[in-house]
Amino acid sequence: MDKVDVNDGVFSALEAGVPWTTPLSGCFDDVDTCVYGLWCLPCLFGQNAKQIDGTDCTTMCCLYSLLGCLGMCWIPHVLKRKILRQKYSLREEPCEDSFATCCCGPCAVCQETRELKARAGSTWIPRVAPVRQQPVVAYRR
Repeated sequence: MDKVDVNDGVFSALEAGVPWTTPLSGCFDDVDTCVYGLWCLPCLFGQNAKQIDGTDCTTMCCLYSLLGCLGMCWIPHVLKRKILRQKYSLREEPCEDSFATCCCGPCAVCQETRELKARAGSTWIPRVAPVRQQPVVAYRR
């Protein structure tokens, strides 16, 4: 475990940093995210990866899906979760990233989404194409 000097004391990485805005088990705090993760977890992971470090959403979605078939989707997930924690100085809690992503993957993806929403403010919406308004045509007689 990494050691961090804080105020002349030594603390583990679990104790350093700020807490997450929602717990790992808080899926029902945001039902929309929970349902989105239930129906298309790779898409939600890809969307998170894009917001975390600008990685291509489609590439990460496909990678997560393919590795998921082999039971190894936790590999890219643990890397993105670590980047997210470093970006916002988040604690590695309630467990290590490898355990959270390997054993609680869907909950971890949803927690990361809730964290990104909280950091972006309340105006966060999924990235979807805007609806185009059909032009109005006036006919003359």
